[in-house]
Order: sequence, then C-alpha cells, then structure tokens
Amino acid sequence: MAERGGREGQRLGNYHLVRLIGHGGFADVYLAEHLYLKTPAAIKLLRMKVVSTQVREEFLKEAQTIARLNHPHIVRTLDFGVEKKTPFLVMDYAPNGTLRQRYAPGTRLPLPTILSYVRQVADALHYAHEAKVIHRDIKPENMLVGRRDEVLLSDFGIALIAQTSRQSSTEEVAGTAAYMAPEQIEGRPLPASDQYALGVVVYEWLCGELPFRGTFKEVCTQHLFVAPPSLREKVPLLSASIEQVVMKALAKEPQQRFVDVRAFADALEEASQTQTPLPILPPQEASTSSYFLPPTVLVTPRKYDFPQTEKAIPAAPISQPSQVQKAVAAPPSTTRPLPLFKRLKYVLNIALVAGIMSALFHIVIVLLYAPVFQRATQEMVSNRLTVNTALALVGVQGLKVFLSLLIFFAAGFAAGKMVERRGLGFLAGIIGGALLFGLMLLASSIPSYPDHITIGRNSATLSLLLLVVWMVGGGLICLLGAWLATRKHLLKE
Repeated sequence: MAERGGREGQRLGNYHLVRLIGHGGFADVYLAEHLYLKTPAAIKLLRMKVVSTQVREEFLKEAQTIARLNHPHIVRTLDFGVEKKTPFLVMDYAPNGTLRQRYAPGTRLPLPTILSYVRQVADALHYAHEAKVIHRDIKPENMLVGRRDEVLLSDFGIALIAQTSRQSSTEEVAGTAAYMAPEQIEGRPLPASDQYALGVVVYEWLCGELPFRGTFKEVCTQHLFVAPPSLREKVPLLSASIEQVVMKALAKEPQQRFVDVRAFADALEEASQTQTPLPILPPQEASTSSYFLPPTVLVTPRKYDFPQTEKAIPAAPISQPSQVQKAVAAPPSTTRPLPLFKRLKYVLNIALVAGIMSALFHIVIVLLYAPVFQRATQEMVSNRLTVNTALALVGVQGLKVFLSLLIFFAAGFAAGKMVERRGLGFLAGIIGGALLFGLMLLASSIPSYPDHITIGRNSATLSLLLLVVWMVGGGLICLLGAWLATRKHLLKE
C-alpha cells in the first residue's frame, strides 16, 4: 500500500495535484487543477493496487456506474482511471466542505434545516436507487455543501470500489459502523439500507447524539439486536409523530421501513407540520459524548472484524482515541432489550443447529465403529457380553457424549452472546437435546443401522428416560455456556 499523501505537485492524467485535502485507510483526496482548463477538481486516489486484469475490469465497471449518475444533488464523477496500478476518480470540487464540518459535534439542527437536507439527500438516493445503485455509506461526512449552499451526496460506491480493488471476498461488506443497517452488516445491502443510514443521520441531527455508541463490534451488535433509545427522552419537546417516523426508518427489518427513501422524507415533512420550534443548543452545551465516530470500514459479516479503511480529516482537533472511547462507553441501562420473539427465534435456530450437528456426529461415529455395535448387539442378545466388548462400547459412547457436550456448550455460549439471557440458553439445550434424541431414534429404525441399543428403542420406559436425560443434560450444558458468555457483561453492570 502506498504511503499516505506525498503526491503534491505531481501530475495525474490531465490534472496537477495541488494539495491533500482528505485521507484515510483506503483513499487520499487531493485538490487538483486541470492542466489546460485551469478548473479545480477533487481527485480520490485509492490506496491499493489493481494487480490483475479481472480486478481492473471490475473497478472500471463500478466506476462507470457511478459516472452515469447525473443529479443536482450528487457530486459528478468527471473521470476515472488506473495510474501505475493505482485506481483514481476525478470529481467536482465542493469548496464549502461537508455537513460534518459545518456543524460541530453535538449540534442539534433546526427542524426546517433538517427537512431541507433530508429532502435533497432523499431525492439523490431515490434517483440512484432507480438506477440500481446503493450508496452504502450515508453519513454527514459524505454530504458536501455546494457553491449555492445545496447538499451534494458524494462517495457513491467508493467503499465498494475499494473492496473490489482489494480483491476482497464477496462476503465482505463496506460502510461506516455507526450508520450501517443490520442487513448491510450481514452482507446483503439493499436500497432500504441507505434509508436506515439516513434515519441515523436524522436521529443525530435531532438530538445531537448517535443512537448507538461503543467499539465497532458493540455498535454493530446494537444495530442488529437493540432498539434505538427514545428520541423524546432526549428531546422532550419533540412530537411523537416525528419520533415514530424516525423509528420506522430505523426498523431492524427492511420490509418494516418506508417503501422507499422519498416516502421517508415525505412522512417526516408531514409529521413536522404540527411541531413547535425546538430550542437549538449551542455545540458546547450539547452532548458530545457520542462522537467517537467509527470510520468507513470493510468488515466480514457477523465476525465483526473491523479494520479501518477511511476517515475524513476532521475540521477541528479530536481527543485521543483512548479518551474518547472511555467517554462513549454506553452504560448497560441505556440499551433496550431485544424483543422476546426475536430472542426465541435466535434460540430456536441455535437449538436446531446444535441438535442436527450432534446427531450427524453420532451417526458418523456409529458408522465408523459399526463392528463394535454389531458385536455388542450379538453378545447382548445371547446374554454373553464380554468385558472387552463392553469397554469398547463404553469408549465409543463416551466419545459421542463428549462431542455432544462440546456442541451444546458452544450453542449455549452463542445463545448467551446473542440474547444475553441464561435461561434462554437452557431452553436451547432442551430443544436441541430433544431434537438429537428424535433424530437418533429415527436413524435406529433403519434396519441396516448398526446401533439399536443406545436409545432403548425396544423399551418405552428406557427411551423416555434417555429423552429426559438428553434434554436436561443438554439444557444444563447450554446453561453453562450461556453463563460464561454473559458473566463478563454482568460483572460490568
């Protein structure tokens, strides 16, 4: 990867690089001047190499898509190319900076200003969505201020282009954690993902705080599982109708949001008709504790590995990261629990995986040690079970139980991490144990299956007893895993 900056005075295509105006983990932005026309432009120089013809073609395809976007509120892409294996894009230069630079952290914007900005951004996004383009990184840093004070949306698909140029896995996703929709975190961005991000921006503009705070992993986990804190608790004079509109845009499921981003803007304008003017707090009086803003990142869904890839040069100095992170650590009391039906949905999925995986391991082990079970069955039928056969049978059964315990422990740990309730971990173990017993009972009904003695198929009482043992045992092991997963969280409280 090239060193950051250091290319002032150099020539790139028909442009002379004047000075560095922004930088980040995957791109440097230069103010440039056309050699012949003497017109200014912004050149985004991606800080990675295009090392193959296929990647070059993919980059050019994405860049062509962005260049075709022609809208009054979208920054124009004037040119693009690859210089010595380094991809770059030439865009219109917006001299008035970004909305993030215009409004200091913690500033609550007047409602008419918010409505104006949302309408302009929504129109730009609606146009892009009709062109089958998803922005993927809506945030104030990507909202530029034009010469006539209009909002210009920038960086359409830039994070995606960087992902393409890095030869990233198709399972990676790009975006900024603080504004990223749940489905985008899971690697399946939709047009509704941009609506969600715009909803986060509106939330921030209304109350001066982001809805979710913490490390990258904590923020993404909250986007997936935690309801945003009430806006009216932060801004008591805000009308319930406006809060309802914003919360609908922030729904976890895309189909529960507005039909499109324009409908969101329309609903916000309609809800604002009866709103009395809100007091505007100066930045120094507004809360600034939420402004440790996670930068644009490339992440692997659900694994929460968040390497930095891009952040803009701030308009004002920012505190040291360690101090900011301490300031934004969200107290557990400020988060709302995941709805019960969603918790049960995750627990059921975990139980199904645990039960099926355990059954598959049982079947594989039985097939691998088929002679042991066949010999044990024969000797038990003739009432002459030898010590060697009994020990071999106990060893194989012990292996099956050990693997099942590991799987159920992992399932309980996963349940504890996802739903943060130990009791639901116990429920996952009970369901998984019952499923395991049912699958093994089904397998033993096959005449050629070697193991007909483990589950007591010929004795209803023994079968019932073994079912209870598997359910209770699975529940207790899952409970242990869930306890370990939530222990650190509970100690923090």
